[in-house]
Amino acid sequence: MDHSLQQLQSKLPRVIGIHRHVPNRLHLSWDTFSPSAVRAAKDLPPYLILGALDRESFKATTDGWSATWQGTEQETHFKLKYSKAESRYDIHQTWDGVDGGFSICPEKIGLKKFILQGLYMQFPNQWDSQAKKSLEAMYQLTYFEQPENMASFCGMPDGAFRTIAFPVAVRNIEVVREWLSEISDAEVAYPFSAEARLLLQVTNYLEGVAPQWTSNPMVVFEKSLNDTGLMPIRLPVHETAADGTSAWTLHREVYVMFITVPFAGLTDLLDKLCSANGPIRRRYSDDLSVELQPVIFPGGFDVQAQSVNYWDSHHSTRTTFVFSRDGKSIQIGYVMASLQSPDESLKLLNIAKQISSDLVAAVSQVMRNA
Repeated sequence: MDHSLQQLQSKLPRVIGIHRHVPNRLHLSWDTFSPSAVRAAKDLPPYLILGALDRESFKATTDGWSATWQGTEQETHFKLKYSKAESRYDIHQTWDGVDGGFSICPEKIGLKKFILQGLYMQFPNQWDSQAKKSLEAMYQLTYFEQPENMASFCGMPDGAFRTIAFPVAVRNIEVVREWLSEISDAEVAYPFSAEARLLLQVTNYLEGVAPQWTSNPMVVFEKSLNDTGLMPIRLPVHETAADGTSAWTLHREVYVMFITVPFAGLTDLLDKLCSANGPIRRRYSDDLSVELQPVIFPGGFDVQAQSVNYWDSHHSTRTTFVFSRDGKSIQIGYVMASLQSPDESLKLLNIAKQISSDLVAAVSQVMRNA
């Protein structure tokens, strides 16, 4: 492909801040929080780990108090019981009807420290298993459970986080931004943030198994140009593995939307983002090609892993997102996106849109001439 077009594409912003939603909550200092000073529901955090405080659940006794924080699912709740006599918290948590276990936290340790360094250091694997089973059955997506050797990325008061990631054409980035802004306007109880990151994506179409059109390099190239608004790095190449399996392999850069949300808000946000012809679809909707389908992984996974790959349901096409290139992690994306002002983000988005428009026009002209 023309060297000048490659140079133009190299000027694309690597990270574009898209949206950040912070719910309106009363501030509570965990450093000064004293359970023995709690007298009413208003003395407790309005949101904790799995949902918003159910004020009617608060009960005070001569020895302490108890309360429940209710999640977006009917059978999701985080329950606390404090005993002054025993100087401890009893914690019981359930997500989507799946028991997350019972824990005891001595008051001297502190609730914040116990949750961050004990309770959620390793995410409940039974919740991960249930989320993978139910979400993959409901949506066209792939859910990655937290690896055993990976610490859970957890915050207070929102708990563990998950990231929804899916490729997006440059022309549609602004659509997603408006989409997320509308969800924020609905005043959801949990925070979420989004940025578009330019990643390398490698797709292997197995010869003889993948659809017939995938063996035509020019058709694959043109489809990729339309799907991403960017040029593939090169035409698809034919490769043969040691076991004799052959595939056509496409390397391309693509903007991937990263939406980070607390685990407690994951199912609710997916439901709000879902549409019949968008990037997040129900299983019964029209098929979305696997290289455009979303993946969900633990918060921070993209910083600790070099890449992630997954297959379509027919095991004919494998897609890989590369998180680390030339020894550089996309961790810088978190910093860059958080430092961008709304005006700076809009400026970068407009730069990306203009470059994409110029690239598509130029490449389309070359293809017509050919």
